Amino acid sequence: MEKVQYDHQPPKLEAVGNGSHLYRWGITERTIENPMGEPHQVWECFEVLVWNEPTREKVIIAAIEAVWPAALESKLQNDYIAAREGLIDSACKIPYLDFITQKNILKNEINTYFDYLDIDNGYIELGWHHPSFQKRIVAPVQLVMQYPAIETWFRINDLPIVRIEGTLYCYCNLILPEHQALVNSLQGIVSIEDKPVL
Repeated sequence: MEKVQYDHQPPKLEAVGNGSHLYRWGITERTIENPMGEPHQVWECFEVLVWNEPTREKVIIAAIEAVWPAALESKLQNDYIAAREGLIDSACKIPYLDFITQKNILKNEINTYFDYLDIDNGYIELGWHHPSFQKRIVAPVQLVMQYPAIETWFRINDLPIVRIEGTLYCYCNLILPEHQALVNSLQGIVSIEDKPVL
């Protein structure tokens, strides 16, 4: 199976837009030279196309079939059995054992991704829109009009802000000491919430 290459870091799972999704694994970054001889960052990975809802089972089957087509798996298994029975060299068992090991590594990686996806969906169902963040500041929109530097600081630092009607949810991992005084002075107007435990 050939690796594909991107000039940006691709997501592990991406909707193509025609009812299919691409699932990627083994994403690695490396530096190559562009046609003018200058260094250029690229991301390489393996990917498979999955139609309709990309469930973990569909992704596992598609990835395994892409890396090890059924005919190859069957040959490896037949060679293993023949070697085990002493019909051919016992070294012929090794490719099948390697296949089993590599298949399990790939299945575990996919299962781990979907486990995290399930956890993230659980947080989103609880109203925690950015599960990778441990805290959020909840404030009325009017407050940001009085203190526009708050929103600016979050935007400059690439921290997500979600607006739901008249309330802003500003996600972060910690409250910096230099901001704690402002948070304290706005007690009763803003609140700090920790990510819920599932």
